[in-house]
Amino acid sequence: MLRLSIEGEITLADLGRQFHTQIGDGPGSLRAEIGLSAHGEPVAVEVPEVRTVLIDGRLPGEKKFEQINLTIDFGESHPDYNSVPATSGWHYGPPHAPARWGVHDQFIPDEILLQNLSQGGVGLHYDCPEGCPDVVAAFAEIARRYPKIVVSPYEGMDARIALTAWTYIDVMDELDPGRVDIFVRAHHGSERAPEHFKP
Repeated sequence: MLRLSIEGEITLADLGRQFHTQIGDGPGSLRAEIGLSAHGEPVAVEVPEVRTVLIDGRLPGEKKFEQINLTIDFGESHPDYNSVPATSGWHYGPPHAPARWGVHDQFIPDEILLQNLSQGGVGLHYDCPEGCPDVVAAFAEIARRYPKIVVSPYEGMDARIALTAWTYIDVMDELDPGRVDIFVRAHHGSERAPEHFKP
């Protein structure tokens, strides 16, 4: 058995479209060990699949222009948000925000939800006047697996379902578990959120 070890730095941009510039293209470290045996015999090499959170080289969801990250007093007026639900902009601070992480059965105002997104959270919202227990159950399961998830009803959306993160939104009328999964994995705890370091 012959063993080869490779160790050193690599630029993430050299890995092609696996990493988007929004994530970074700076240096990374590489360490690999290769074992060779059965000299002269055919060898099949399987390349491990890398789970990416990119879609066509971009983060999932629609990127929205970042509005000001400003804490306002409870009830204070402010300009309109550029999405419904909001993904950035004016929001309350303690003690009015953030909302408790997890599942809620009442509407939560944008001014509260935005503090959750600012902390790297993901909002999972639904507008189902006739009820949609399958959507709520699927969202509740995600909230059990990730610490920074807010699930809540939200009336007046353009679609039945909206996924939100700081400056990103994805909307759909029918639950698409794959789209939800990749959105949550891409944006949950993201350093793109201004206060991602807060619990």
